[in-house]
Amino acid sequence: MTKPKFIQGSDYAFDATTEHIFEYSWDGSNVQSVGSVLTIRINDETNKVIYGEKRNSLLLKHILPANTLRNGVLYNATIQVIDRENNLSPESDSILFYCYTQPTITTPLVYDEVIQNSSCAVGITYAQPEGEELQSFKIELYNSFRELIYTSNMKYNTSSTVTLTG
Repeated sequence: MTKPKFIQGSDYAFDATTEHIFEYSWDGSNVQSVGSVLTIRINDETNKVIYGEKRNSLLLKHILPANTLRNGVLYNATIQVIDRENNLSPESDSILFYCYTQPTITTPLVYDEVIQNSSCAVGITYAQPEGEELQSFKIELYNSFRELIYTSNMKYNTSSTVTLTG
């Protein structure tokens, strides 16, 4: 039996206070998958199992319930498939992921605010409790009909501002 593979994106950081979907692929040579076993370990010297649950589902995904893990921690995970004959596949290759608290991002503009000037400098304030830095951002401006009228270039420094004109 082949081992499953996590689909790209399953290893992205997420907020532990929300549920997270681990998606995977599996070629069971035409044997149907009817479930999975997700094993999550804390990625330190102990490698202690934090979560190890079986889920019955025909979908190739395993939903991790909210508040199962803690923010600010590095974890590793593997997945196994259960086929319709109740056979358990070998463990997938391990993936690493972090859990981080949802960051707070603010701008000086308020939702639905009408800009009265011909230009406006816009920046952001970014805060993340575990100290994870923002990699990039862009500013999008919409008109009153919710139509996108401006998109800035990517900015890689949180002290950057974008001047909206016209």
